[in-house]
Order: sequence, then C-alpha cells, then structure tokens
Amino acid sequence: MYDLQSKISMVEKMIAVGQFNKAVPIVYQLLEQAPEHKYLLTIAAHDKFCKGKLDDATKILESIINIEANDVYANRHLAIIKYLNREYQAAIALQLHLFETARDYEDQYFDILLMGISISEDNQSLGAKVIEWVFIRSEYLKNAYLDKAAIELVSKASIRANTIARDERFLTQKESSAKLFDNNDSTESSRFLDFLMHFHGLKTLSSNHELQNPTFHLYPGLRSQAYYNTDEFIELEHFENNFNEIRKELLALYTKKLNITPYIQAQKTGNKGLDLLTDSYDWSAIHLYKGGECLENITNQCPATKAWLSAMPLPNMLGHTPEAFLSILKPKTIIKPHFGLSNLKVTVHIALSIPNSCSIKVAGEQRHWREGEILIFDDSFIHEASNNSDEVRIVFITEFWHPDLSDSERKAIELIMKLQSDVAKNAQETTLEQLLGEIKQYSK
Repeated sequence: MYDLQSKISMVEKMIAVGQFNKAVPIVYQLLEQAPEHKYLLTIAAHDKFCKGKLDDATKILESIINIEANDVYANRHLAIIKYLNREYQAAIALQLHLFETARDYEDQYFDILLMGISISEDNQSLGAKVIEWVFIRSEYLKNAYLDKAAIELVSKASIRANTIARDERFLTQKESSAKLFDNNDSTESSRFLDFLMHFHGLKTLSSNHELQNPTFHLYPGLRSQAYYNTDEFIELEHFENNFNEIRKELLALYTKKLNITPYIQAQKTGNKGLDLLTDSYDWSAIHLYKGGECLENITNQCPATKAWLSAMPLPNMLGHTPEAFLSILKPKTIIKPHFGLSNLKVTVHIALSIPNSCSIKVAGEQRHWREGEILIFDDSFIHEASNNSDEVRIVFITEFWHPDLSDSERKAIELIMKLQSDVAKNAQETTLEQLLGEIKQYSK
C-alpha cells in the first residue's frame, strides 16, 4: 500500500512540473492495482478527453461519479462531452446539477457559455441572453477566438457564441426599427437595413471616396462630401443672434479651467501621430456633453449654450453622442491626420478664439477658422489641424446628424443604439440566481 501511495505522489509531482505525458503510462499501470482511485481515474479521463477519445473518457467519468456523485471535474467534463455530441438537453441538466452542488468553481463562466449555446438550438433569445450575461463578465471568453493560444474548444465556443449573440441583436433591432418606416420609405428602409447588416458584420460596405474611412459606422447612400455649408441646416439660421452670449459663456469655462482634461485619455488610438497626444494637455477639452451624457455641473453654467444645443439636430446615440466640448489647442501643436468614427454625423466647429496661423485640412482641402463663424465638415474623411501660432486656439465642437438622413432613419439609428445599450445593461443587472432560474424554467 505504501508503494502505491508513493507512486501516486510521484505522479502528482510529475504533473505539477508539467510532465503529464510521462505520468500517464504510470497512471494506467497504477489503475490496475487501484481501479477505483479517484485521482488516478481523473488523470486517465483527462488523457482520453484531450486525445478526443470521448467514449472512453465518458466511461471513466461515469466511474468517478459513481464514486463521488458531485465531483466537479467529472460532472463538468461529462457535460462538455454531451455538448460536443450535441446532446444539449443532457448537457444543460448536468451543468445545472453542477451549479446546485458546487456554485463557485473555476471556469464556471465557460460552462454557462456552453449552456447558452446549447439553449440557443431551440430558444435563440434565451440562449443569447445567457451568452450576453457571460460576455459582460468575461472579456476573454468574448474575444477568445482572437487568441491564437486558446484551446480549440474555447475558441470554437467563442465563435459560436458571438454568432448567436450577434444574430439575436440583429433580428431584434431589425424587427423593432422596421416599425419606424412607412410604405413610402422603401429606399430609406433599404439603406438602413444595409447599414444594420454592416453594423453587425453581416454585409460589407465601402465608402464612395478614397479619403473617407469611418472607423466604426458606415451608412450607405449619404453624400461623400468633405465640407458642408451652414445653409443646409435651417436650425443655424439665427446663429449670429446667439453667438456673443455663447462665446462669453464658453470662454468663461476656459478661464476657470473647469473640468479640463486631455482630449485623448489613457488609451492608444492606433495612430502613432495621435498617440503622441495621449494624456497631453497640448490638446485638451472641457466637455458639456460626453458620450451622450450631459455634464450638468458644466452645462448649468452655460444656459445660452445649453438652450442653443437643445434646438440643434444633435444625434442621440446612447453611449456615443451627443458630444459637445471646448477644444483647446496649445501653441505649436499639430493634430496628425486621422479618420473619425462615423459618417452618420457631421462635425460642427464654432470659432471662439482663433490666432493667426491656425488651420484645418479635410480630404486635402485646407481652411481657416474665423471667429464668430461655423465650419462644418465630415470627420470620417481624413483630417488634421494645426496651431502654428504663439497663442491658444479655442473652438467649440459639437455634431449634427448628416443632412441626408431622414427623420425615420435618425430615429431608427437612435433606437438600435439604445437596444445595444439595453442588452449590456440587462446582462449587468441580471444576477446568477435569476439567470439560472430562467434556465431551469426553460429546462422543465
């Protein structure tokens, strides 16, 4: 007996230092002496599982469960085998049993992900909900398909789960937005559907101009035009009546340096030129609206500006827009060429304090700001800016909907962005107990 135990200890040490393949033959020899030793059976089951001998692995795992009914390793790997064999209901039942007997264990998110994939076979909505719950808590499992070192099982599950989640989002958003278009909007509804398919990776779209390359949203059928005249936006008709008060309020914010932050904060842009400005006050901002959120401690100090913005065609895409901020460029500072995120909107610059030798270039066409005037351009075109003076350049920046988008299209875009946000919010707010409750109800 002592000899057996000493050999088992030797196996444990070999496996601990990564000598699994050398340990396996010894394990099978020892199983002839101790055919019901749980540790040895576990190593043997793992060996068969990794070699793809699933029938052999199943028999060994069942032997372990006969010894200890709630063994975590045996139950979860038996569930995985059922999943791989497309015995989805049996896999779900095993996984639910596992959660009832061993709630907290390593890799539980992966098991829940497999449950979501299994459920989606006949209930895509619930399956997608389970998958989204995992994705909000495990960035790795969401992106495991990008990890070249990920094991095949994990990588394939990540691909399948992303497809299920994407398809459910697309169908939900397609059905919800269709209600916003009437029978006379066939052209608009068609190009919106193209946009939605592109947004979810179901269709490839290309811009109509070689110098236009939005990095996030590309909407088809819109003019590919670098600059726009203010007379295309009827909301700007009486802008000059508001300018002096707006300028006074905004420059007061700059004087106070209230909530001033680097425009590019703590993240790489992928553009080496822009990355030079990360966390730099050479290009800084004071936000009134950021990522769709109104910063009331700032906007309340600018009532005229706030009122003016409320009357403008600002895109309202939850988590993204509206954006409205002072853009402050220090002397001798250059913003290198880059592309914006989207052609859904145009960028609006109000010139507040403009020294000489300041310019902006969009799609190769250079222009200069003039105090009191508005400059409008599509930032999905390559663009750059510079302040070659010895003074600070200050412009107020916001965004308007692209003028070619209809009211129906704007509402549809806003709706799908809200639905996107709602998925993440719901996943975050759902507890594990609530999720398991829904899965149990489904399994009955």
